Amino acid sequence: LMEFTLLKKNTAFAASSDVWKTDNLSSNPPSWTKISSINESIKAICSSPSDANVVYVVTSSGKVFRSDNALGTSASFNQVSTAPASTTSKASIAVIKATPNIVYMSCGSKVYRSPDKGVTWTLTSTGLPATNFNKMYHDVYSNDESIYIANGVPGVYYKNKNLSSWINYSQGMPTIASANDFLIYHE
Repeated sequence: LMEFTLLKKNTAFAASSDVWKTDNLSSNPPSWTKISSINESIKAICSSPSDANVVYVVTSSGKVFRSDNALGTSASFNQVSTAPASTTSKASIAVIKATPNIVYMSCGSKVYRSPDKGVTWTLTSTGLPATNFNKMYHDVYSNDESIYIANGVPGVYYKNKNLSSWINYSQGMPTIASANDFLIYHE
């Protein structure tokens, strides 16, 4: 898994069973430093779009870790909660830029929202099919908690804080499309 920070050029995080950081991503080759001691299969990683020091990690056993000093010389990852559903098969996580205490996480076929940086979680899956979700993104240019989530086929779903239910955002996609990952493009 790879996560790029929007706030610090050439900085990125990679995760497998621990988190690694580079500050020279454009070098060939970049140098990587291990910054965690989680030692467990990591299913999701997310760098906060409002503070590059804040990085979230979700493990296959459902542990949710957060670092508040990921750019520091002695980064630490502390377990802040346990995922409210299984993360064995799939998980994804997104931090809301305009209100960085708010975090969304998908656990298999469910989506949850945290108002307190991942400490507590509330189910927010109304309108979603019962399929595993592959990837979740927050539109950092929005101020309404705009979240997009992909579940392969049939596609992509959207929700913001003003909607009580997720909506299918896949209209117009080819019927054979399998949305396993995606990005948001702004003109």
